[in-house]
Order: sequence, then C-alpha cells, then structure tokens
Amino acid sequence: MPSSLESVEYLGIIGRSLKHTLSPVMHTAVFRSLGLPYSYGVMEVTAEFLPSLLCSLRTRGFLGANVTIPHKQAIISFLDAIDPDAQAIGAVNTILHKGGVLTGFNTDVVGVRNALRPFATMIRGRSALVIGAGGGTRAVIASCVKDYAMDHITVYNRTPERAVELVASMGQRLPSCRYDTINGLQELPEAVAASSLIVNTTPIGMNSDASPLPRNISFSKNQLVFDVVYSPLQTTLMQQAHADGAQTIGGLEMLLHQGAEAFRIWTGKEFAMDVARTAVIQQLRTLS
Repeated sequence: MPSSLESVEYLGIIGRSLKHTLSPVMHTAVFRSLGLPYSYGVMEVTAEFLPSLLCSLRTRGFLGANVTIPHKQAIISFLDAIDPDAQAIGAVNTILHKGGVLTGFNTDVVGVRNALRPFATMIRGRSALVIGAGGGTRAVIASCVKDYAMDHITVYNRTPERAVELVASMGQRLPSCRYDTINGLQELPEAVAASSLIVNTTPIGMNSDASPLPRNISFSKNQLVFDVVYSPLQTTLMQQAHADGAQTIGGLEMLLHQGAEAFRIWTGKEFAMDVARTAVIQQLRTLS
C-alpha cells in the first residue's frame, strides 16, 4: 500500500442521490485485495457544477470516474474524447483521465451483455419492453440490438415525450430494430405480454417495495425480467415475475460486470470478481 497521499490515485462516482451506491464498496474491496494504491469516493453534483468538477479531474492524482444518474448524457459535452461505443449509444458511464485528456466510455453495455448471456437463446431475435428513458436505457437497447439481434423494442416512460425522443435517437443509431413507445398505463399489459424480455432501467424499487409496473401485471414462464436495481437483491418487480414463473435477473450482475470493465479501462488489470461479489452482497445484507 502507498506510504503517502502523494502516491494515491483517486477515482469516484459522479451523480446525484448517491447515498445508496455500492460502487465504492465494490471497487475498494478489489483495490485492497490486489494491493493497489487507489481510493474511490462519491462526487454528488448538480448539472451546473459538472464543468468545474471535470476541471478538478484533470489534476494530478485523478485516474478517472464512473458516471450515473442523471449525468450520463450531459457529461459528454465536457469530455475531450469519446469511445466509439459510447458515441454510438449517446451516453457515458466511465471516464479515464490520462495525460490531461478525459475520455468517455460506456461499460453499461458490457454489464448488460454479460448479465443477459445465460439467457441468450431465450431472447435472441425476439422483442423487449424497456422501462425508462435515461442513459442506462440506451445501454440496454444497444446490447439488445447488437448482442442479441432483438427485432422489436418498446419503450415505456412515465414522461412519454422522453420515450419518443429516445426511440428516435436510438433508431438513428441502431436502425436494424423496430421501435415503439407506450402512451399510458392502459397499454402496458399488452406490451408486457408481447415481450420475451422486460427490463427496468429506472431507479424505482431501489431500497423500497415500489415497482415500475402495476401489481396486477402478469408474466409467463417464457419471459425474462431484468431489473437493473441491485438493492434489494430481490426487488418487488422480480418477486412479481417470479411468482408467475418467469425467469429473473437482478441488477447485481450488471453492476459487477460493468464495474469489471471500468476497472480494466482504469488499470489494465483483471477484476477480482469473487471479491467484489462477496463485498457487495455482504453490504446489501447489512442494509436489509
């Protein structure tokens, strides 16, 4: 371990309402297990202070950062370079600082890809309902189209205008898929029934018993429900789906796999997945 503060390299997560984030727990556990001289913190900031925060990231000692809600899109205009995958999606969740240059990446796509991989034959070439309209939604859609060749994606958001804007943008970026939106709750049952994959990309259900879908929605054993929320491990949405016999994936898998890719970008080293998983689960159990 480092003998002085001067030898420490700093990282952190940029966003809002970060008191429940487990990224510091995950990365700190891996840093310690590998004996790496890194420190990971939390950087809560409103949109107007993003430029000054990124100026501070250019100082000596900052290696990079993660980016979460609500800054994954807005932060792009303040970076020096964007990885082609992040550019294609239109959202950044990881920043690398090297030689005064800030480069944006999107590791959420890797997180989604690896979380869905065990169910590839179940969803490939089929249809999805995606709930939300933020940066995480873009990563989910990108993986569904590029990795699993899904041919029809419907987006539902509580603000329909945002869903319309999102599908217009993703339709230009990934035109091989057909996109639709839902205008109200009355259309949800039919959209759910028609989808092989249902994904919640919103924070609804984080440390609560709330669900992004009405409690009377029904699922089937031929469906996969993926909730990107990782606390609790079994969200209300997942419980709803499981009770009807559907397959489920929690947000823990996406958290770990996107974190592993960010770690590789920052350090060039292999992520200690078992260490990270154990640390996160232990922390979640203390919160339950």
